[in-house]
Amino acid sequence: MILGLLETWRVSAGKPVQIPAGSSGSTRTPATTSTCMNQAYATTFSMPSGIKLSQFDGSDWSNWSGMLEALLTLHEAEDVFLMTLAPSGVDVDEWSSIQRRTKVYLHLYVKPNVFSLIASDSELPTFKEKWDKLKQVYGSATGSTTIFNLWIQLTQAHLDDSQPMTSQLAKLNEAWVNLSNASMGITDTQYCLILLNALPSSYEVVASTILASGALSLLNHSEITTCILNEEGWRSGSSAALNAACAPIKSDGKKKKKDHSNLTCHYCNLKGHIKPDC
Repeated sequence: MILGLLETWRVSAGKPVQIPAGSSGSTRTPATTSTCMNQAYATTFSMPSGIKLSQFDGSDWSNWSGMLEALLTLHEAEDVFLMTLAPSGVDVDEWSSIQRRTKVYLHLYVKPNVFSLIASDSELPTFKEKWDKLKQVYGSATGSTTIFNLWIQLTQAHLDDSQPMTSQLAKLNEAWVNLSNASMGITDTQYCLILLNALPSSYEVVASTILASGALSLLNHSEITTCILNEEGWRSGSSAALNAACAPIKSDGKKKKKDHSNLTCHYCNLKGHIKPDC
């Protein structure tokens, strides 16, 4: 989507675009910055044809933020991501106008429940301060919302036995690793209990057998994962065998004729058929 957006602008403007990389400082000279800000002030910040930016709901920060950065960069307004004060050589009134219009983008393209976090202009008066707040909460691997969502994903997980177990277990393991990387580590034993608790009721015997196998300290998540996958494989195999056993015998609709080649007809005393066929 972003590449398409950039390509659209290249065709219409005929020059390359440099998207600001996170919070790195601007490499433009004051004269260049002044020129770009003048162009940004003159623009209407319209959306390029064929491009759609969804309202940010707290998820997929990387894609959404990249799209908005690209859009404002197209309008030469990328300095709002980096500066809170008017750059050197830029008229203060023009800078204020750019600030107002870029903040409107946040209001339009951030859902109300998320925007409430950055709504206060007294606490977060500039675009950069609002942007940094969103990035802190939703964009960081250690952001409170990210950690909370990972925690819920892990502790309230329910495996579905009608869906492949491999992909479901992989997602749980990914959430566990991400929590560990965010200094919210869950011990191996705790993760084992989470896995057993997530099993569907049809796997109750499996869970009971694992718990009865020894002390909790001896539980190993890799072994539990193997048991779950083995059980799934056994059920799939049994189901296939049962279906094959219960499948109706195919018939071509013709009654198979018995072999009478060694029998003698009692009517004509000739060999090879019986009396009813004589």
